[in-house]
Amino acid sequence: MNKEQLREKIKEEREREWIREALRARKFSGIETFEQGLSLIDFAMRIAKNAKHRRNT
Repeated sequence: MNKEQLREKIKEEREREWIREALRARKFSGIETFEQGLSLIDFAMRIAKNAKHRRNT
């Protein structure tokens, strides 16, 4: 398996996971939705920080 195939496989798995999370989120209570939102914000901030770090190195 070459790099491109591996990347595509990882992308497909992420998309499946996002779909599973979205379906699961439909059943969340108000506080669970809020906590999930905070988790997504935290994730986005870590990605942005990592991208900034990579740009600067």
